[in-house]
Amino acid sequence: MRIVFLGTGAGGGVPQWNCNCTYCMRARQRNGRVRPRREAAIAVSTDGARWVILDAPMELGAMLRMHPYFIPDTTRGTRIHAVVLLHGDVNHAVGVLTFRGPISDVRTYVSVYSTARVQQTLLDRCALFRIVKAHWEILPLQQWIPITGPDGTPTEMEIRAIPVPGKPPTYHWEDHTENTVAIHVRDPRTGTTLTYAPIVREITPDLLDAFRQSRCIILDGTFWYDHELMDIDPQGGRSAYAIGHIPVQDSLPVLQEISAPYRIYTHINNTNPLNDPASEAYHTVRAAGIYVAVDGMEIDLAAARVHIPE
Repeated sequence: MRIVFLGTGAGGGVPQWNCNCTYCMRARQRNGRVRPRREAAIAVSTDGARWVILDAPMELGAMLRMHPYFIPDTTRGTRIHAVVLLHGDVNHAVGVLTFRGPISDVRTYVSVYSTARVQQTLLDRCALFRIVKAHWEILPLQQWIPITGPDGTPTEMEIRAIPVPGKPPTYHWEDHTENTVAIHVRDPRTGTTLTYAPIVREITPDLLDAFRQSRCIILDGTFWYDHELMDIDPQGGRSAYAIGHIPVQDSLPVLQEISAPYRIYTHINNTNPLNDPASEAYHTVRAAGIYVAVDGMEIDLAAARVHIPE
């Protein structure tokens, strides 16, 4: 199983267009020691030819153009067979508009998997999503299902949606069990599994069980501590838990007890000291044998190889 980190930032990425905090400022400088981050998403493949995207941020089209893996084999086409939405919020879903295509092209480009709640929210409340040339599939909770392309082509991957406490979409703030899921990915031929959980307010027993089964765990690293935003913006900031994210300080002891060879934090907010590889927070995480994801990072689980771009 191959994993490509298309983006590793929280909403707005790093730097954010409307922010000049310490890490946004450094990310704008060539020697500022902080890498720019696009909003979080990963691509997964078991054969290097058929790809499934987990999360669809606004810059998805630009992300796909950066990697040779996604260049079509034919004049017109795509190696992206499916997109899996973990959440209905803008920075996790609006990227599926990449697959809208011209009116003259009647082909369906991809399968889009999401919970019934997310699908209903997007298609009923945001009519723009109806122009996507996609075969929309309901993602049931706690069931392994095969992922296929829009024409039924298998991807040789199975996924299971694990409901987790997260947050409602900002434009439809209403709690629901299906608002946020983590995704358990499995290669049925080898049994290798991956857990991708970029929005988590609480590590539930079901999610912890998935961690223990996984060779690779990619977890919510949005904030380092609970009052991070409140300290930077006392008037408008909210706590990490209130927004729907478990702070790294609280999830780190859990990851330290897991034996998976690849444990990784992603969805890093622009306020998080994990942006700075010289920070004490960063060294604490790395000393525990845990990675902080960066854009373009790749993991080949079969070859036990990690590539981190310079």
